[in-house]
Amino acid sequence: MNRSKSLMHNKWKQMQEAYYKELAGVITKYDNVFLFGLTKAKIELYKYLNKDSYFRDISIAIQSTDKITENEKEAFVVNHFENI
Repeated sequence: MNRSKSLMHNKWKQMQEAYYKELAGVITKYDNVFLFGLTKAKIELYKYLNKDSYFRDISIAIQSTDKITENEKEAFVVNHFENI
């Protein structure tokens, strides 16, 4: 049972790593990035990006939010980038 849990955990970590790598590829196209949301994923992605010196010249902001609608998300992002 412990072996099964360990395998599942490792598989989940591999999938997460692949997803962060995919996001990193998109982020390389931008000078400023704003990560926000409810979960800790934004912090984990930030830590993942900070391991790579390539992302040191990219400004990455992080902010936790409550549950918000699509319109609120858009206004939130617009407001963030207007204040840079």
